[in-house]
Amino acid sequence: MIGYRGAKRADAFGNERKQLGPMKRPNQLQFLVMSLFLTLGVALFALLRTSVDQRPLSAWTMIDTLEEADISSSATASSILPLADVSLNQDWYLSGNRAGMKKRATIQNEQRNVVFAPSQTAIRSCVVLPENAVLQFGYAIAPAAWTMPGDGCLFEVLVEEGDRARTLFSRYINPKANKDDRRWFDATLDLSRYSLRKVTLCFITRGTYRIPKPFKRKPDERFDFALWSNPTIFPRDEWLKRTNLLVVSIDTLRADHVGCLGYSRPTTPNLDSLARESVVFENCISQSPWTLPSHASLFTGLVPSQHGVQNLNQKLTESAVTLAELMRKQRYCTMGVGSFDYLFPKYGLTQGFDEFYFHYPQRAHQVSRRALTFLKRHRGNPFFLFLHYFDPHDPYDAPAKYKRIFLPHSEPLAISDACKSPMTTFASGSARPTAQQLATTIMLYDAEIRFVDEQLGFVFDRLKKLGVWDNTMIVITSDHGEEFEEHGSFGHGLRLYDELIRVPLIIKFPHQEFAGMRVEAQVRLIDVLPTIADCIGLPLGTRPAGTSLLPLLTGNTDSVPRFAICETVARGTHRFCLRSRTLKYISPSLYEFKGTEFSFPERLFDLLDDPEESENLAPIEPELVSQLRRAAQERIAKLQSLGWLVVFSTDGAPRRFSGYLKTSGNFADVYSLTCPDERVKTQAKTIEFDKRVPFYESSLAFRLEPTDATVVADFYIDGEKASPQQVLIGCRLANPPTNPFHLTAKDAMIDYTTIHRFFAESKRMTAITILAFPERSYHTHKSAEPIHVDPRMKEALRALGYMR
Repeated sequence: MIGYRGAKRADAFGNERKQLGPMKRPNQLQFLVMSLFLTLGVALFALLRTSVDQRPLSAWTMIDTLEEADISSSATASSILPLADVSLNQDWYLSGNRAGMKKRATIQNEQRNVVFAPSQTAIRSCVVLPENAVLQFGYAIAPAAWTMPGDGCLFEVLVEEGDRARTLFSRYINPKANKDDRRWFDATLDLSRYSLRKVTLCFITRGTYRIPKPFKRKPDERFDFALWSNPTIFPRDEWLKRTNLLVVSIDTLRADHVGCLGYSRPTTPNLDSLARESVVFENCISQSPWTLPSHASLFTGLVPSQHGVQNLNQKLTESAVTLAELMRKQRYCTMGVGSFDYLFPKYGLTQGFDEFYFHYPQRAHQVSRRALTFLKRHRGNPFFLFLHYFDPHDPYDAPAKYKRIFLPHSEPLAISDACKSPMTTFASGSARPTAQQLATTIMLYDAEIRFVDEQLGFVFDRLKKLGVWDNTMIVITSDHGEEFEEHGSFGHGLRLYDELIRVPLIIKFPHQEFAGMRVEAQVRLIDVLPTIADCIGLPLGTRPAGTSLLPLLTGNTDSVPRFAICETVARGTHRFCLRSRTLKYISPSLYEFKGTEFSFPERLFDLLDDPEESENLAPIEPELVSQLRRAAQERIAKLQSLGWLVVFSTDGAPRRFSGYLKTSGNFADVYSLTCPDERVKTQAKTIEFDKRVPFYESSLAFRLEPTDATVVADFYIDGEKASPQQVLIGCRLANPPTNPFHLTAKDAMIDYTTIHRFFAESKRMTAITILAFPERSYHTHKSAEPIHVDPRMKEALRALGYMR
């Protein structure tokens, strides 16, 4: 018998490899020796296999192992340069990659992590496959190539073992010629026949346009911008063995409109059912009364003063570590759906997500449908799924079937715009709703909640049918609440009453642990991330401000801090509150909205006797107010971990502040609380700025290296050199002798026990104040960056009351 060690075959680009020669027939002695070695080999393999089975193999992703892969490409630099820019990559695992191959790509509002492999490219990765392995991946051609020269691309996946190769997948797409190809495609391949074996996976992209005779031209491959989306290998049904995670944020959902938290109307039957298998936290406080900073706190476990995302012109940057990044490091498939711009990639909150779908407007049934699509596409893969439902946000216009549940039968379904969008109609204070309008508005709001609840029920049912309900941790919460005239206003974002900052928090732990528990102790939205990390076993590199709630559930009532901080700078001025279960302090408020100026004094409430916050005790409890004010200001100052702070304040009119700061040392960790229109240029020894502050306040923070370096400042206000009387230094608010001027940290020093003097003594005036804080350990993750708000988004924000 004549055998061959290998057959004629081609490499990745079709070049034939050399055919190997025939093997000689072995004699009897050789046969016995070979049989003995074969028997020992089989026994050794079985032993190793048992050892491996006892130590589960981790999943493999191409993106994380690309640096180790063997890559060959015939694509020219000129063809890939349009897509080789990696400056927009935020995640650590996408940065610093060769040839700009690891990227983020968006097609049809779905952003994915991809490997950019322009035709012709072959990527070979050596992998030890887990038992019953599954390979999942997506593929597409980038939109930049849809109208450019090119003949489409063939995507192929081969498995190579020794000298044998087998084609597992082959698909040709051409979005230039076929518009149906202008989307993501997905595939799942069974690799179980190669279980526990070392193989080489080869991902190939190449042009396959067949040139008919008599033409002899070659396929046009100049702009075949092929993308491999998240190629991942994992053991089949691995999601049954690990703890999965579902986090749901129901935008603008007040805690007191949830059935299991005491609401009388049937708004949340599915959440109420979930609550019986979960822990219900009756007093959860959000760290901000509006969407962007609140979600940044949910994802990072940091208060806004730490993560730095404090107004609508800022985004979260790579230095902040998000929940999705923590889950991804543990080999989870991370997926998300965002229903409003603040949850879109441009704001930085999507870092760490392998796949993220974003669109506005997007109703609850569309969010749930997308969630079911994710679960079907990544069946078997341990997952973190984040869902953002925007429906309870103004305007309120749920489908008719949900309106009929709450509106009287005599109430026409043709509701006035004033009731559908009270934030637009009544938030400025120039008009007040009638009692009937207010009642109708609240019923419309409840209808939106019921709409979301029913759609969530479909997601819950699917998790049960897939068999992953018991081992899935589910977190239901909200970013903030909504005002319905309780304190004379509609909307959110500006004030800090409980209808705005008390949010639902329901957590179903794996296998329904702690089911039925109700926790009266006050907890915070920033406690969600460390609780998930504690439950699932996620290592936290940087300690968040939040605290795990697991010790609280086992009887340690001292594990969660007594006070919760909530803050907002939504209208250009920093306001904050300090809240415990019994007391609540709110700082003075001065802001402008839709041309009307609102001014409120300090507030102090006894939450036990006055849960509606109707009686302000500040005038008759000055000592307690002073203590709480100092405690709040000291906490925020420590959380901010400031080095130097430059505050640009106005008397309420728009002002332009410009100038420069120079140092004998170096500037570090420069952070700007941005204005809608500003320019800040930072170099090692110079900071140049030009800020057009629309009203009240903006700021600039930085550190000095070394801390005793000298600073030279030159300031201008409205294009004219600022007078010394318009510059205030340190807690004493001293004036410099001239402008420009020199100073050191000692000149501007302020300490945490006297910082309240600055807040108390500084008046609303056009001025530039410089403060330096004591040296301590700094949080380098506070590095929010400014972003450009495009005209479309400005219009959407105006319609929703976020902008003038």
